Amino acid sequence: MPTLLIINDTTGLPNWGGQATAAALQQIMRDEVPDAEIKLLSHAWMNRSYWSRRNPLGGTKVIQTQKKKNPGRAKLFAFEPMVADEFESVANEWMSSGAHEDAKEYIALLSEVDAVIFNAEGAVYRTNRQARKGLFMLWLAKTKFDVPAFFVNGSITLTRVDPVLQGMMRKTFSVIDGVAVREPVSYRSLKEYVPDAEANVFPDAVFYFGQGDMEPASKEYEALRSRLGDTPYFCLSPSMLPMDYSRGPSESAVLKVVQELKRVVPQAVLMAKDRMDQFLEDIAERTDSIYFGPEYGYWDQMRTLEGASFMISGRYHHNIHAVVMGCPCIPLTTTSHKIEGLCEMVDNEIGPPFDATDLKYHLGEIADRARGIVEAGEAKRHRLLVVAEHLQDEARGTGRMVHGVLAAEAVA
Repeated sequence: MPTLLIINDTTGLPNWGGQATAAALQQIMRDEVPDAEIKLLSHAWMNRSYWSRRNPLGGTKVIQTQKKKNPGRAKLFAFEPMVADEFESVANEWMSSGAHEDAKEYIALLSEVDAVIFNAEGAVYRTNRQARKGLFMLWLAKTKFDVPAFFVNGSITLTRVDPVLQGMMRKTFSVIDGVAVREPVSYRSLKEYVPDAEANVFPDAVFYFGQGDMEPASKEYEALRSRLGDTPYFCLSPSMLPMDYSRGPSESAVLKVVQELKRVVPQAVLMAKDRMDQFLEDIAERTDSIYFGPEYGYWDQMRTLEGASFMISGRYHHNIHAVVMGCPCIPLTTTSHKIEGLCEMVDNEIGPPFDATDLKYHLGEIADRARGIVEAGEAKRHRLLVVAEHLQDEARGTGRMVHGVLAAEAVA
């Protein structure tokens, strides 16, 4: 019975996409790797903050804190490598007798598991800490402990600005057993900057959840469904990019979009799980719309999308949830190219994204696209469901990749 360690488990994130991804990825592994047992290291574990300060009696003291501010005359402790050239020296620190507790925990796990899988949800871009730590942990598992290692379910955004991750990817991807990115634009970004890297393109794990996989409806959803009745509605959630709201809520671009789209479909459901999105509660009140807040789960969101006329969103997974449920999308840009990659992956059935930072300029086009979706009716929804079914099967590729390596090692 193989034991798989998934690092960066996003179950605990206050984010519908992160929660759905974690559940779907685990389900793929259970379905494709027979009798697999799964161990987890959480997103919070991956992103713990540590500080170090000098001990008056000599040496340094490392302090763990979940707070961002400096705990008094201390500096941020570099628990993971900052550049590829530090992999060996940091590995020596992690494997030493005086290693930090987190390093000891990870290395102890390596003696218990048959593979390490880095859930790269959250994207890999520029110099972000989660990417640096995850890439190093895969490299460490493979090169120092001969444990099969896999990078999966990630978007990769490499640029010439702060080009740190390129070297780390060259170092890690040249030795680990499998790399899978979740959309084609990320694949091209990887090949541009790390041309020797071998990688697969498998759809985001959330595509693995079909309509038949949903959990029973919650009481919150049932209340919402009763409130909506037979009134046609659309759904909206914002982008991770800055959006026009705080300087003038009554004239904000987001409010204008809601008002314009309510001329197309009479009711709006404004969706906000993440704290940064919860300004939509005020927009809902100002536009006489329905606020769908953090008390709802991701299955509630998917059920609500199933009945919606369309979804407009700059949230990557919200658009995926819509496609899976056959709900037409009007995508908005976000902080990386993953939305563009998603649009390409679904055969451009949802159209190119609009600029989330310049919505007033695109207001007429957004309304025209909404009207086109409504006029297309069930034919549009059917095409999306066909695409989603195809991507659901392709999403199994991540699990098949892991299973193939482990099966070959068992024979050898």
